[in-house]
Order: sequence, then C-alpha cells, then structure tokens
Amino acid sequence: MILKTSQNGQELENGSEILEFIDVPEEDALKLYSPVTNALVVVKCGSRHLLGFNKWRRRFEIFGGCREEGETLRECIVRETEEELGLKDVAFEYIGLVHYNMAPSYFSKEWHEEYGALYGLTVSEDRLPEIEKARTDKEEIERLAFYDDIKGKEVVAQIDEYLLGLYDDVVPTIDVAKELLKEAAGLNPGPWERHSENVALAARMIAKECDDLNPDKAYVLGLLHDIGRRFGVSFLAHVYDGYHFLLERGYKDAARIALTHSFNLCKLEDYVGKFDISEEKQDELRSLLASIKLDDYDYLIQLCDALALPEGIVPVEQRMNDVKSRHGYYPQDKWDRNLFLKEYFENKMGKDLYEVLMQTNKN
Repeated sequence: MILKTSQNGQELENGSEILEFIDVPEEDALKLYSPVTNALVVVKCGSRHLLGFNKWRRRFEIFGGCREEGETLRECIVRETEEELGLKDVAFEYIGLVHYNMAPSYFSKEWHEEYGALYGLTVSEDRLPEIEKARTDKEEIERLAFYDDIKGKEVVAQIDEYLLGLYDDVVPTIDVAKELLKEAAGLNPGPWERHSENVALAARMIAKECDDLNPDKAYVLGLLHDIGRRFGVSFLAHVYDGYHFLLERGYKDAARIALTHSFNLCKLEDYVGKFDISEEKQDELRSLLASIKLDDYDYLIQLCDALALPEGIVPVEQRMNDVKSRHGYYPQDKWDRNLFLKEYFENKMGKDLYEVLMQTNKN
C-alpha cells in the first residue's frame, strides 16, 4: 500500500507516503523496527473524530509528535496529548506501527523511511470544553474541529484520513450497546441479560486498573459478548449469530469478542455445550479462530465470562462448576486457562482480582 499526503484529493508535491500498517505488539515495536520517531493518536469524543488545525502546515491533522530522547512510545503520546489537548490520566489504546516514506522537510533534506506508533483514545463528547480550556499548545494547534463538520470543506491530510479509519467505530457507544442488549433481551428474555451486565461491570473495573485498556470499550464488549442470544435459546449458535450480527453493523471488535469469548484456547472444541450449527458454519468458525490474534480485550472478556453469574461476580472456580453442573463436564485445559487469565490480569493490575471486583457486587 502506498498512500500519499494530499489536500482535498490532490497529491501534494513531494508528499509523504504511508507504505504499510504493521500489526506488532507495543512492547516489541522498538526492538523490531527502527527508527520509530513519533507517536500519534486518533482521538474520538464520543463517536466523533476530533482533529486539530496545524498552523504551520495549514491543514487539519490528528494529534501527537516526535519522541524525545529516551522516551517510550507510550510516554511520548502521554506527553503530546497533555500538551496538545490538556488531557491527563486517560486510557490509550495501542493500535500498531505505521511505516512512512517521508518527504524532504525542515528536519531532513532527503527522502527517508521511518516508523511511528499509532494509538486510539476515546473520551466523552462533553469533555470538549475542558479540552479547549486545558490545552497549552495553541501556537501550533490553532483550533479544534470534528471531522464530520469539516470533511469536504477544510483541508485534511489524506494520510490522516486513513489513520482515522484505523480507529473507527469498531465498537458501538455505551448507549447504543445498552439499547442493543435491551432489545435482544426483549426478544429472548432470560438470565443471560444480567450475566452480560455483570461481565461488563467486571470488565470495566479491571480495565480501570490497566493503563492500556479503555474501561468504556471493555464495558461495551462485555455487554455485547452474548448478543447472539437475541435469536432465541441456543448454544454454539449464539456465537455464530452474535459474530455476524455485530459484523454486519460494522462493529468489528465487538464481533470478534462475540466469537472469541467462548474459546479461551482458540479452538472450536473448547466449546461447552451443544454444537447446534451446521458443519459448514462450524468450519467457518474454525477458520475465523485460526486467523485471529487474540489481544487483552479478548482475554479480559474470556476471564469476566468465567467470573459472572446472573446474581453477581463469583470466584472463577464457582462459575466453572456452575457450567459443569449444567452441562456435565468442563475441559481441564479450559479450566486451567481461566486460572491463568486470572493470574495474568492480577500481574497486569498489581492487585488481587477479587479485591478489585468487590465493588462490582455492591453495584
């Protein structure tokens, strides 16, 4: 892929280029690629993309900037976001690396290749007045605007429009997710609705203790993980139906969670319950599972699904025994994996899981 910087659809002379997007873990980016010179962030206020008008380049852009000596990628984007937007203590979502072919500029007189980290950040739309008041870098970033207000009217770099798409509506807003769950529960009432709400509450509490997880996104993913049950009482079918229901609406990340939450070893044979879909659909799920690279959101909802009963949050062993009592079995390797995920998130939080979740049951 080669994407050149352009203004209103016209290529700029000596415009920089995106060569590729690289899906590499954040902790490996600096080890495997060089030079990684910058970190950028796609910011959404609610469901709307926010951009800043660069005084020197005379166009709207996403936010971020160059790494300072010794900075990690995350330290860079934390600093840049505080300077340009006045935001502190927010949850950045690492997206990946972008490989650029950079045009000659003030910083370099030659064409050269470099890499930059890309993050996503979602805050509520009502925080925009706070951002306007707190941001300090008003010399470079003259003004802010929502992308949907200026599209086709003002200059936006084509590269930045591409980067916006890497952090698009892969999950719905909290309000939309709640409406989807309410509608589904009306179509197929049952304790699964309250189970979904408890998974969401647990996921949000854990995500709040993890610097690289967005609590609101975690909450939405928890609410919708069982959304396939809207189509009636089912077993494996709810995974297939939920995945396609969300994917058809453009919610790619939520669709993936609807698929992966039941398979903590990423094998179809992990499923505990009836295989009530055709062989063809089973093969489709196998292919999807083989192609997916799980991330911490997948792990989080898998864990929370193993913690939540309709009545509240319970120890992992109690939840697994509940499943075993209803279905007559529970695979040992799946059991062990859930205990591993508990330990994984305790190490990530630096806290005991059940102490973190005590507040959830009170709610």
